[in-house]
Amino acid sequence: MTGEYQGERCSLAETGLDRYENHVILPFYRKLLFSFGGLGDAIIGNGVIGAGTLYSLALKLDPLTVGIIAVIPRLWDAVTDPFMGHISDNTRTRWGRRRPYVLFGGISAALIFFILMCPPASLGDRGTLVYFFVTLMFYYTAYTVFSVPYSALGFEMSIDYHERTRVMAFRAFCVAIGGMIAGFAMWITFNRIFPSPRVGMGATGLLFAAIASISFVVAALGTREAAETQKQDKLDLLRAFKYTMTNGQFLLLVGALAMYVLGLYVTLPVYTWINSYYVFHGDLAAAGKLEMIRSTIYAVLMLGTIFPLTWLGTRLGKRQTLALALLFAVIGTSSTWFMFTPKAPYLQLLMPVALACALPAVQIFPMSIMADICDLDELKTGLRREGLYGASFGFVIKLAGSMTLFLTGVILRVAGIDQTARVQTPEALLKLRVLGALVPAIMLGIAGILLFRLNVPESKVREVRAILEQRRK
Repeated sequence: MTGEYQGERCSLAETGLDRYENHVILPFYRKLLFSFGGLGDAIIGNGVIGAGTLYSLALKLDPLTVGIIAVIPRLWDAVTDPFMGHISDNTRTRWGRRRPYVLFGGISAALIFFILMCPPASLGDRGTLVYFFVTLMFYYTAYTVFSVPYSALGFEMSIDYHERTRVMAFRAFCVAIGGMIAGFAMWITFNRIFPSPRVGMGATGLLFAAIASISFVVAALGTREAAETQKQDKLDLLRAFKYTMTNGQFLLLVGALAMYVLGLYVTLPVYTWINSYYVFHGDLAAAGKLEMIRSTIYAVLMLGTIFPLTWLGTRLGKRQTLALALLFAVIGTSSTWFMFTPKAPYLQLLMPVALACALPAVQIFPMSIMADICDLDELKTGLRREGLYGASFGFVIKLAGSMTLFLTGVILRVAGIDQTARVQTPEALLKLRVLGALVPAIMLGIAGILLFRLNVPESKVREVRAILEQRRK
């Protein structure tokens, strides 16, 4: 079935929009239970990035090698992500298309994350790198089984333009809490109650995996899927993939998302290195403590900005609000040159003020816009492929996360940082600080350029949604 946007017009009032199994304005509890999956997702998602940093800081492995290893599984994801999206789109069970995978994949990913954080000391450097690679391959496979259906489930939670934004705001709230918990990783690892950082890594992995597993169970068992979404005919993978990869608005959105996420996430390990060797002169325990405090303040501020940011998005527009948050992100990341200083270590605690709306915005608006793009795509093709779109989203986020470790390794190599030395040269620290301020700002600037070209206005989405509902009568 195909159709053109200009060819059919009707109002929402004519569609009986409230019949779609109440998937319009959702009860508070249903949005909250779905969002619990974001808590575990943020804990182990940020935890994997942190694991790469800990493999370098705690186990003294070369950060560039660790970064390269972290990128390789993305080649595997290029196969598994769309395949999982297609499987999810075509699954038909009494529990729905998505929820069984959210449960099984989420618990599996949490368990493998714990294993990732527990490399045996007997392996040596080369054996530990092999262990890191093999475990990452298993982790990302399990994570794909969870993340692709979970993203697709988020797109399907509501058919209302602004309610989609509110659903993602609830998820962002839980993501912020998960990010705060993930920020404790370095403090736990280097805490002096453990006989060694290696033991601290294992304790961190156990704690994070346990919390994440509980959150995945809550999300899978507490979410309700619309039965109507299982009535469409099953899709051919190649045809569905072709339509997805030729959607211009989708490509602009994921391109902007990739640069936005990379620009934000690369700050996490880079700031850890700046704190460890510039601000605290090699005292990793002190650096870990301040990292924990900063991440906690960051999370608290984010929790306070999520719902005002959501309200602004319903008034100003999704794309415009995302662009405003991106501007604050550029200001915040560029401020590292002034905020990270050994003369006033706690001055950096002001930086989260500028960054507080950056991460919630990237958690809320791209996924809400993606749900709108699914509507426009259905009008054109007659198909709904949230699973395949969710796979592409998940792939971009995972790729950005892995590229974060690779890019961090490049930055450290260019700067001349030696992970085995307690004290770094002044020249190396100067280069690290310059790159730590410039690289994220450049990535965020590219995201802004792509975002400027995106065009998915509310008026068009609402009219298309009304047409689709009229067709279903």
